[in-house]
Amino acid sequence: MSSTRVLLTPFYIEVDDAVAEVLEVLEHKIAGEVIGYTVSLRIIYKGMKSRVFPLDCKNMNDLLNKLRIEVTKLKFFEMALGQAELRRLMTG
Repeated sequence: MSSTRVLLTPFYIEVDDAVAEVLEVLEHKIAGEVIGYTVSLRIIYKGMKSRVFPLDCKNMNDLLNKLRIEVTKLKFFEMALGQAELRRLMTG
């Protein structure tokens, strides 16, 4: 017997000092076999919400690793440019 994990969107994932709000997950298949996912999400960091953007991933671990990279980029921009400029970049 196999089990299926179902997550209804939106759902939230805590990553470092931020929260990722997952809005949509699209599954990609070739010949009936799942080869990956495209996840539409936004990151909430220090009260600032980013624009919605896609991330391609193979599985949940891959998604978490890519989210850590995105949060690290935000922290770097905050350090280098300041919080006001980060807010401008995140919200567009």
